[in-house]
Amino acid sequence: MQNPFRDPTPAPRPTTKGANNKQIAEVMGQLIVKHTREINRRLDDLEAKVDGIGEQTAAHIEASSKAFLEDN
Repeated sequence: MQNPFRDPTPAPRPTTKGANNKQIAEVMGQLIVKHTREINRRLDDLEAKVDGIGEQTAAHIEASSKAFLEDN
């Protein structure tokens, strides 16, 4: 007994070969370079924003401690 829900025609087969490993590697490489470039740019922007925060914090702590010691 045949399955009445099964289509008797064979499934279509691809006629052309898909991308090879070299092409896939090239595209992946391009994507990685594109996204890492953006990530590095954002990191550079963040570094520029936080540049000198350590020195500013140390100066603030020193000024606050001097003011505290002068008050007491």
